[in-house]
Amino acid sequence: MKYLTSKYKQLICVFGAFWIVPFILFCFSFPNINSNLETYNFTRNENIIFFGKIALNNLYVGFLIIISGFIFKYVPYFLYGYNSVMFSILLSISTIENGLKITLLKLLPHSFTEIIGLSVCVLIGRHIKKDFRKKDVHKCIFFAVFIIIIAAFIEAFISNNMEVVL
Repeated sequence: MKYLTSKYKQLICVFGAFWIVPFILFCFSFPNINSNLETYNFTRNENIIFFGKIALNNLYVGFLIIISGFIFKYVPYFLYGYNSVMFSILLSISTIENGLKITLLKLLPHSFTEIIGLSVCVLIGRHIKKDFRKKDVHKCIFFAVFIIIIAAFIEAFISNNMEVVL
């Protein structure tokens, strides 16, 4: 993990940059927030299927971010930025339809771990051409995959089944 520790400032910047667009979009949509308390609880089998879909989708995004670094070293930032914009739209729509409390309870538990995993993918993709043969990069890829799978587990089994405590 020397690779991540040597580039921890870049990792923190990439992680922080992800949250700029959602914050700005959230601030502009804040006056339209209501508090609809309707929720949908998944059954156990639906959670397992949902977990698989989420994990595969997020691993696919991470894979695209890493592979895009072979094209040009700044392409991973564009894919990451696109993911940030999509998250911003989801955050705004969810806040308007479900209210602030439900949105924060359902999105924040898994979003931090997911964004950490994707941030590691961006860092790897940014330097993939020159560092691909290093063993530490392969450990970082494994670490990113592990974090993304944990985020998918949290999203499928914890975030979607959270009961709102008023």
